Amino acid sequence: MTQPGNLKNLELLRKKLNAEWAGGKGKNLDKVGEILGQAKDALTTCKFLPGTSGESSKEELRTAREILEIGAFWAVAKRDTPAFEAYMAQLKCYYLDFKNDMEESTFKTQLLGLNLLCLLSQNRVAEFHTEL
Repeated sequence: MTQPGNLKNLELLRKKLNAEWAGGKGKNLDKVGEILGQAKDALTTCKFLPGTSGESSKEELRTAREILEIGAFWAVAKRDTPAFEAYMAQLKCYYLDFKNDMEESTFKTQLLGLNLLCLLSQNRVAEFHTEL
């Protein structure tokens, strides 16, 4: 499990990120990117990341997944394909490996579909079929 201080800090960053991302069309993408950077740094100090030892709570997994999902949408908004691909690579373990540990994300199919479109737009047909 994560240390209580780390989870509290991460939860505060998640709330701050959600509030900034929910700004509608007038949201400041640079500010969202800044908060995402802080949240990703905080994620690296937590033990609930995939591949780390210890049990993960549903709340911890949901928090990490939500931050990464906002990151993927942010990358699309910034038209940053490499960042989108990196976020999707991280999200897939939450969608596949932890699917029995928490409820399905409402954004799962949307993001997986965007990933498929991204692969097609780059003419990466073999990877598209593998993902499909």
